Amino acid sequence: MDLQLTNVEHFSKSNFDDKMRQLNGFQQEITLNTNKIDQLIVFGEQLIQKSEPLDATLIEDELEELHRYCQEVFGRVARFHQRLTSRDP
Repeated sequence: MDLQLTNVEHFSKSNFDDKMRQLNGFQQEITLNTNKIDQLIVFGEQLIQKSEPLDATLIEDELEELHRYCQEVFGRVARFHQRLTSRDP
């Protein structure tokens, strides 16, 4: 999604309606994948509790990185949507 968003946002010569359709698709993907990501984080937290301290630290770092990355991409989608809808088509 990150690469697709970059393409639509910066390189695509698509018109407003096409960009909005693609953006709506991204938002649907976010909605569909949010629960999966949340479950992954919960499973990771459970794994942390069952792991050796050094492994737990590594898992925790990876989970934090995943969470930051998702928030970054989801935030970019929201900002791009705001930019598109604040302009006249």
